[in-house]
Amino acid sequence: TALVLVSDHEQSTDMTNSIESGDLRCPHCQSTYHIDRGILNLLDPSQMDEESLHEQKRRDADGFTVEKLDTNLARASNEMEMISTLETLAVRPASLVLELGCGEGRYTLPLIADARILAIDFSIELLRILRAKLPAGARAGLVMADISSLKVASSQFDYVFSTLTSNLPSRAHRESLYALASNALCESGRFVFSTHHHGFRQILSGEKKSGRYSPLGIYRYNFKVRECIDEASQFFKLVHARPIQINFPFARSLRLPIVRLSRLLEHVPLLNKFGNLVLCAAEQPRKLT
Repeated sequence: TALVLVSDHEQSTDMTNSIESGDLRCPHCQSTYHIDRGILNLLDPSQMDEESLHEQKRRDADGFTVEKLDTNLARASNEMEMISTLETLAVRPASLVLELGCGEGRYTLPLIADARILAIDFSIELLRILRAKLPAGARAGLVMADISSLKVASSQFDYVFSTLTSNLPSRAHRESLYALASNALCESGRFVFSTHHHGFRQILSGEKKSGRYSPLGIYRYNFKVRECIDEASQFFKLVHARPIQINFPFARSLRLPIVRLSRLLEHVPLLNKFGNLVLCAAEQPRKLT
């Protein structure tokens, strides 16, 4: 059911056809949802599980931004991830993108130059950071929502993109993500998502597949490549996955170009198992009833 604008308190002078504040009402259930400073609030905390509420609270408190990356290695690792991810996403000009877990806009901002984006997150603080960064005229809608219960129009998006998969606290939560992406995509669309990897580096260090970030205590799950493919294949007919962000041992000591080396090693069997992340691309959505 489409939401209907019932009050428009203020229109933005910075963003084309945008509403700065107002209220939307569902004509079916009569629920009202508020827009505050350009962010639509669809979140119902009473429907969230304890793990998700814990993560939301910590994300709001931490307010992470890429500007906080304070070492050369951290900045290089971010570059390794983003170059490969944006290349795989391969967004065409004027496409419509659904971004699930946009955070402070690490990916939203480079994508917004060419695409129209509906950016979703459950952290109001991170959405506010992103809102402040958006350029004038940006074709972006910002929504505070829980992807486990979010509903969007079927078959309307060219791309769905997410980096939050590993933080979902159960397989049921992940299946909600895959189902949402499959339903949202048009037949020729692409779903790109990334997860933490359970590769050589994690195994050798004794890192458990299921654990928490330190010091925030946020849940995270490490995936084998095969696990990513198997889970997403229930919702997509075609799924590819490979490790990325490969910090190869001794590369910095040998003064090797670590970003270019990571990109090369993504396609080298066995050596790519040193990757910290798994990047997945899924196509041909199964429209489940």
